[in-house]
Amino acid sequence: MTQPILLYAGGYAGRIDTLAFDPTASPPTLQVVSSNSEAGVAPTWITLSKDGQFLYADDEWGKEEGLLTAFKVSQDGQLTKINAVPSGGLWPCHSSLLDTTPPRLITANYKGSVLAAHSLLPSGGFDLAEKAAQYISFHGHGEPGPHPTRQQQQHPHAATADPRGLVVVIPDLGTDDLRVYSIKTDGTLELHEIIALTPHSGPRHVFFDAGRPSGPETVLYVLNELSNSISTFSVTYPSSAAAAAPTFTLLQDSISLLPSAPSSRQSPFPVWHAAELTVTPDHLTLIASNRAEGHDPLNGTKEGDEDLFAVFDVSAEDGTLVEVSKKLVESGGRAPRHFSLSSEGIRTKDGQGKWLAVAHHDSDEIVIFELGKGGALKEVVRVDNMGRPGCIVWA
Repeated sequence: MTQPILLYAGGYAGRIDTLAFDPTASPPTLQVVSSNSEAGVAPTWITLSKDGQFLYADDEWGKEEGLLTAFKVSQDGQLTKINAVPSGGLWPCHSSLLDTTPPRLITANYKGSVLAAHSLLPSGGFDLAEKAAQYISFHGHGEPGPHPTRQQQQHPHAATADPRGLVVVIPDLGTDDLRVYSIKTDGTLELHEIIALTPHSGPRHVFFDAGRPSGPETVLYVLNELSNSISTFSVTYPSSAAAAAPTFTLLQDSISLLPSAPSSRQSPFPVWHAAELTVTPDHLTLIASNRAEGHDPLNGTKEGDEDLFAVFDVSAEDGTLVEVSKKLVESGGRAPRHFSLSSEGIRTKDGQGKWLAVAHHDSDEIVIFELGKGGALKEVVRVDNMGRPGCIVWA
């Protein structure tokens, strides 16, 4: 009997759910097998260790600052809390792991405008050090963009290391910048360069597509939340091992994710917010999500039209998006805040990226699609009442 595939979902209901997906059942099944409520008020981002044995959750809504919680993960997906520490600022919205010695969890605190790097200590498990090894304040660095409410200050929205572990890229939604930090041998981050994007872009997340068979080996895709667009960069690595960082060259700027007009039951474009992106393992398709919603974490609704994925062909020659190929596909629900391919899992080992799991925040659902050629999506299974999910990751 094939073992179900595990996933973890966190959101605004104050819990992390472990789900079991069985694609071999007839029909396929997706069910919650356990829940943990020890990760704070709103664990809206989840990071798994490289071996899948530890899970780190960001509680976005701590009163004075956010909370980071470390868990040990059992084979059946049960979570056992190790410890919890302050995130270093308000509204931690994204974390990732650096493969340094010791490893570090780097966290973008959106409202606090602070990047924090916590060492992982091997005493009794990879628990988080109480105090971050490094804090980087973004206050006063970079001019806020023109959006009247979303760009009143600096807003780091993610922290993602490049595939070779040379730099961390931080999209600053508040200033329309990408901040690139070199990773020193001791794990310390040092500002390398600032890449200015088009005003009002509002960069939210980035995705490194590495190992491409032709053209640039690595391409960086930037999802711009406020302009609902994608910007594309080639990534060129230095020939000298002593060089500190790759070079980023803009290939495309602000490729729109939007339809020609909202439907009669959708909100106007100024309150649409692009949320997530990924690239298929064959490097030929990019998927990004639109959210036609008003940014209300606790009061979304199933009512109204489904939101849309924008699906692009990717040029095999240079990694650019083929604009005329854009397809708008229903996402299966409302406000697809986060999604991930099964190829992104730690233990799943699905090199084809056959399954796409989507966290629909407003309609309160997790939906799994089968991914076909050219980004075609076929719904396989869904589960309701998922605690306003903000993140869904494969084990």
